[in-house]
Amino acid sequence: MNIHNYEKKTYEFIGKITGKFQDKVYQTKELIYLLQVKLENNDEVKQFRAYETKTENSVWKKIIENEYIDKRYLFLCEKIATVYRLKNWKELPSTSS
Repeated sequence: MNIHNYEKKTYEFIGKITGKFQDKVYQTKELIYLLQVKLENNDEVKQFRAYETKTENSVWKKIIENEYIDKRYLFLCEKIATVYRLKNWKELPSTSS
């Protein structure tokens, strides 16, 4: 039995993506996106990382094609050290603000 094979805690945040920057993981050359976020339920978190191999395929495609603009989401993330890694999201109804 592998004691390191456990499910990581999922953190839930509500908000919008306000910006996107492309980057690479230098060791693996994997493409990632740094997503700037404005959250309704957390003032401290300002950024998520989205990894092609760790993010749901449908979400990854929307990030690449900029199909997230002006949309509100429930973000599902896991925390690795001090970084939140986006796993999935669910689109939510917009609020008038």
